[in-house]
Amino acid sequence: STCIIGVETCFIGNSCLKMTSFKAQVDSGTLFTFLPGHVYESIAEEFDKKLNASRATFKDTPWEYCYAFQKTTAFCLAIEPAKGNMGTIGCKFTYFLWQILIYYSYNILVYE
Repeated sequence: STCIIGVETCFIGNSCLKMTSFKAQVDSGTLFTFLPGHVYESIAEEFDKKLNASRATFKDTPWEYCYAFQKTTAFCLAIEPAKGNMGTIGCKFTYFLWQILIYYSYNILVYE
């Protein structure tokens, strides 16, 4: 079966990003997460502003937002822009998504 969710708003830290609502298919068989272009840009730019690290370029990686902290420590924001208006939340983010949904479900049950 297919699970499609509606994402209302995206946050990076305490920053609520405007115009970042979209629909996404949750797919545990897809390794990475793909976001609609406008959402991808908003998230990546805000992430870049908040991160205290130097941007880096790595050969043969599809990711645009990579950072180097020291000579031996680096990472990339492993999301990519999607073609079209629908995103895909891959298995790397699926675990965290389910934890969030369980948290909200728990809070809703507590307050009912």
